[in-house]
Amino acid sequence: MSQAPPSASHGPDGRFVKGHPGGPGRPRKVVTAAADALDERVAAKAGDLFDIAYRQADEGNTTALKMLLDRVWPVGRSRPLEAALPEMPKTGDMLAVSTAVANAVLAGEATVQEAAALAQLLRAHRKVVSRHDLAQHMAQYREERAQREQEEEPEE
Repeated sequence: MSQAPPSASHGPDGRFVKGHPGGPGRPRKVVTAAADALDERVAAKAGDLFDIAYRQADEGNTTALKMLLDRVWPVGRSRPLEAALPEMPKTGDMLAVSTAVANAVLAGEATVQEAAALAQLLRAHRKVVSRHDLAQHMAQYREERAQREQEEEPEE
């Protein structure tokens, strides 16, 4: 067995050392080009696919209609979420809102990704509401403390 000359990218055991990956990885341009070519083919046949889906839906095959329409006419990203959510002026109202979001996903009114984005928004909102509530409580405490101190001051 021959010894390979020492290299900065390999350790003494022959493995790549930290910071030196084993190779360039999968070429992304090839994958993107293949996906773009497939998108072009599907776009060229979109009208035919729609006609087939329409005929099958007319025959009662709604699953085929949904599958094809999801590919030909996907739901746009960043669309407004049309789910009825209760107002949440207090942090205690978060349970009702979270339940409404989960129910919207289970009813098919929202996707899991939309619910995850909404949950992130709800967490941020909860923080803001909590900080606002804390600031109000602190102001009320200071006011009550100042009143007590005025009442306790001996009159001269």
